[in-house]
Amino acid sequence: MIKYSKVIGIDRHPSGKGFSAVIMRGGEVLLRRELMSPDEVTKAALDFEVDAVAVDNIYEIGDEGEIRRFAGKLLKAELVQVTGSPKEGFLPLSAVGKRIGFSDGEKLNPLKSAEACARAAAAGIGFAVRVYGPETRITISRKRRYGPGGMSSERYRRSVEGAVQSLVEGVKSALESKGIEFDLAIKKGAHGVVGASFTVYSPRNQLFGIVRQIRTSSVNVKITPLYTKSFEYMPLLEESRREAVKRYLIVGVDPGMVTGVAVMDLNGRVLRLMSGRGMTRGQIARSLASLGRALVFASDVSPPPDMVTKLAAVHSAMVFSPDRPMRTSEKSEIAGILSDEQGIVVEDAHQRDSLAAAFKAFSSFRNKLEQCASHARASSDQVDLEEVKALVIRGISISDAISRSRSPNPVRPAAKKARASGERERIRILESKFEDLRTERDALIEKIRQLSSRIEELEDEMRLTRLEYRQPRALESYELERRIKSLLDETTRLRAEVDSLKSERQRLRSAICTIAEGRSIPVRRARRIAEAVPPPEEVGGRALIYLESISPAEGDLESAFKPFGNVFLILDDQPSAGVQSRLWELGVPFAVRGKNDGFVVDETLVIERESLEKMIREGCSAMEGGMKSRPDRIRALFEEYKKERMKETLRRGSLSSQELPL
Repeated sequence: MIKYSKVIGIDRHPSGKGFSAVIMRGGEVLLRRELMSPDEVTKAALDFEVDAVAVDNIYEIGDEGEIRRFAGKLLKAELVQVTGSPKEGFLPLSAVGKRIGFSDGEKLNPLKSAEACARAAAAGIGFAVRVYGPETRITISRKRRYGPGGMSSERYRRSVEGAVQSLVEGVKSALESKGIEFDLAIKKGAHGVVGASFTVYSPRNQLFGIVRQIRTSSVNVKITPLYTKSFEYMPLLEESRREAVKRYLIVGVDPGMVTGVAVMDLNGRVLRLMSGRGMTRGQIARSLASLGRALVFASDVSPPPDMVTKLAAVHSAMVFSPDRPMRTSEKSEIAGILSDEQGIVVEDAHQRDSLAAAFKAFSSFRNKLEQCASHARASSDQVDLEEVKALVIRGISISDAISRSRSPNPVRPAAKKARASGERERIRILESKFEDLRTERDALIEKIRQLSSRIEELEDEMRLTRLEYRQPRALESYELERRIKSLLDETTRLRAEVDSLKSERQRLRSAICTIAEGRSIPVRRARRIAEAVPPPEEVGGRALIYLESISPAEGDLESAFKPFGNVFLILDDQPSAGVQSRLWELGVPFAVRGKNDGFVVDETLVIERESLEKMIREGCSAMEGGMKSRPDRIRALFEEYKKERMKETLRRGSLSSQELPL
C-alpha cells in the first residue's frame, strides 16, 4: 500500500471560482483554506512539499488540457483520484469517507470533502493518475527508389537528399516559430538527409496550416496521430507499485531514429533494457512509471541531446553526460561486463549505448552511494536508504540527507496548535529548500568552471587548426586556381554567346513565319545605293531601298536612283538638309526607321506591311509639304538679300561723305 506523508486534498467550491483545500501530515491538519485558485493550490503543494494532491474527480480541475497543465506544475507530487477509476468503477465520496471512518456517509461540504480526499489518499485509497499529452508523428522520407541509374544515379541521390534536408529544416522552423514542442530524429546520408521523424507533442488538428502532407516523385511527408492514453490509473494498494514508487532510477537514453533505453536502480541493477523505432518521450515515461521515479537521465555524448534534457525537465530529474563522448570500445566493454554479471542480453548498438550511459552515471555516484549505505547502517535512527541516496545524488551532504530522511514521530492532531505547527513546518521546508538551492548553486558554479576550461581547450584547438589552414600552399594550387578562374570566365562568355544565338534563332523563326504569312516584308540593308537590292514586291507602287545613311559623297543621286524607278528610301540616320532637299527634288520620299519599326536580322530589315505602308504615307506627305513651301522660302530669302544690300550701300555712302575735304 502506498502511504503519503503529506497530502493536499481539494474539492471544487460551489461558486466555481476555486477549490477548498486541506493540507495534512500524518493525520495532523497543517492548513485549511476555503477558496484557493488552481495556481495557489500548486504553489501550496510546492511550498509544503506534499507527496500527493487528492481529489474526488480529476475533471473538477477542468478539461484534459487544464488537467495536463495542472499536473505539470506539481513536479514531484502525484495526482490521486480517491473515488475510483474507469476500469475499476467509482464510489461516491461520502462512501469513501465512511470507509475510512471520517463520516457517517452523509453529504459533505467542500472543506470536509477536501479533508476526506486527503485522509483517503493518506490511507492508500484511490488511484494515482498518470497524465500524458497528445502526440503526432511527422515522417519525412525519400522515395523508395532512386530512379535513373548509371551516371545519373549519384546526381539524383544528391538532389533527393538535399530536398529531404530542406524539408526537415522548413518543418523544424515552422514548429519552432509556433512554440510547439517536438523531438527530432534524423538519419543522415552521404549528401544530406535520408529521412527524419518528428514527434510533436500536440494534437493533429493544431498542425493544420503549419505542416501539410506531401507526396512527390522524390520526397514524402506523412503526418500520423499517435493514439495513446491521456490518463493512466494506478491503484495505491498494489504491492508491486509500492516498491516501484519508493525506487529511484538512473535512465540511460540513446535517441535517434531507433531509440535505446536502459533503466538501472541505485544499486546498479539493470531493471529494463529496450529499444524501438520512433520511441517518444511519452512512451518512455509510461515504461518508467511502473519501475519507479527517474532521478538521473544519462547520455553517452556531450553535450546531451535535446530529448535527454527534455525528459529530465519533465521528470524533475538531473542530467548526466560525460566530459567527452564515450568511445565505442569503452561502451562495448561495459555492455560485456554487465551481460556477464547480470545475464542481460544486449540486442543492438542502441541498447549498448544507453546501457553504457546509465552505467557511466552510476559509476560516477558509486562511491557516494556506498558511503550512504555505511552511514545508514551506523545510524541509530530508522532511515529511508533509497531517499538518502537520492538526496546525496542531488547534492545534499550525507549527514543532512540522513537527518531529512528520518521517519517522523507520530503526532496526534491538536486543533489549537494546527496553525502554528503549519507555519513552523512551512519555515522548516523553506529553510531546507534554501539549503538545497545553495548546494545546487555550488554545483552549478563547479560545472561552469569545468565548461569554461573546456571552452578554453576548444578555442586553443581552433586557433591551431586555423594556423594549419593558413600554411602557404604549393605553387601548383595557385596555378590550378588561375586555370579554374580562366575556365569559369570562358564558360560565362560561351553561355552568353549561346543565349545570344538562341535569341537570334528565335527572331529568325518569328521573321520567317510572318514573311510566309505575308504580314511582313524583308528589305536587305546596303551601304551604298549602287549595292541596294530592292525586294521583288513593291509597296504603294514604290521599290524599297534600305540604307544605313546617305551623304553628298554618293555622287549623282539622279543617276543612282534611275535604275530603280519609283523609289522609297528607308534610312537609319537622318540625312543632312542638302541631301534631303536633293532627294525631294528627285521625287524620292524617305523615312528614318524608329526603334519600333521592325527588327534587323542578319542585315535584313523585317517590317510589318501595315507599319511600312504608314511610313511610306508619312514620307510622301513630308516630301509634298516640303516641295510646296520651297517658292515661298526662295522669295523670302531674296527679299532678305535685297534689304541687306540696301543697308550696305547706305553705309558705304555715309563713309564717303565724311572723307571729303573742307
